Amino acid sequence: MMSVRDTRTLVWWAGLIGLGLIIILCICGAFLGAQRTRVIVNSLPAAICWLGLLGLMALAPVSVPSLRASPALLLLHIGPCLVLAGGIYGSAAAHRLRYLLTGQQKAPTGHLILLEADQQDQYHDPDGRPFRLPFAIRLVRFQILYYPGQVLVQTSTGRLLRLPAVPGRSYEVDKTGIEILRTFERFRVATGQDGNRVYDDPNGEPNPAVEVRIIDPDGTANQTFLFDRYPQWHGTDGRIHLAYTRPIKDFVSHVEVIDQGRTVMAKAIEVNKPLHYRGYWLLQASYGLDPQTRRTYSVLAVVSDSGQWPVFIGYACISIGMIWRLWIKRILIQGGP
Repeated sequence: MMSVRDTRTLVWWAGLIGLGLIIILCICGAFLGAQRTRVIVNSLPAAICWLGLLGLMALAPVSVPSLRASPALLLLHIGPCLVLAGGIYGSAAAHRLRYLLTGQQKAPTGHLILLEADQQDQYHDPDGRPFRLPFAIRLVRFQILYYPGQVLVQTSTGRLLRLPAVPGRSYEVDKTGIEILRTFERFRVATGQDGNRVYDDPNGEPNPAVEVRIIDPDGTANQTFLFDRYPQWHGTDGRIHLAYTRPIKDFVSHVEVIDQGRTVMAKAIEVNKPLHYRGYWLLQASYGLDPQTRRTYSVLAVVSDSGQWPVFIGYACISIGMIWRLWIKRILIQGGP
């Protein structure tokens, strides 16, 4: 029969070996790529290693009395255990196991594509397999927010200038005048008996543009339109080259959550401001224009929150344990730092 000391030594060595294997796996994963690393981490041998390490960490407070005697050390030990347990519970392998045992169809990650004015309750995992949400999402409106537009000017010497595209402003570059006349959000051209007419169509597709007047050193003036959708230089007068840019600041999906036929929530999903509902996080990922219907669509990333709370509680334990160990214990109990 093993003594307490032998058991403690065995736990320590087994834990160190397990940590060493995890470190080697992380180093190898940096060179193998995300896809191959994901397969390895969720494989059966890796799952056995994860569970074994978690079991050894759980046995440590029993075999090491000093952990039980110090609340700070105990919190510092319980914290990583909870983080590891939450990570295991939220892994792809754990999702597959729960499906086999309980029939729960829930992918750890996926994406959801929504057209404006449509609703959808189906998303697809990275392998393209469909899954159902326990609710539906309706895309009410998709919005693109831009930084203020700029007219890019490249001189004959290669100098690059950025001029704010504010109507009414005038600039002079290498004795050439540049006047900002009008800006457009949805530039359109209407053809009639009186000729062509340009205007801003409130119901049209986004087509940012700016109208500028270029005045040569001899006083000759001509007007031209610069478009954001064309990245190449255009509107040149032979000495300077012009382009128009309006970088995207943010893109926002204004959605409604439909649960059992009722609208239970309305939220604007944007980058770093996700929606959380009934076990899922929905994050703004991308957008595009459907070539057939010419309607804007939004791509939302769908992430399962399984294992989230053990991870949060684990990090809280680690933070409290470190604060207690490094500051509170020294200041309040020992009387000084």
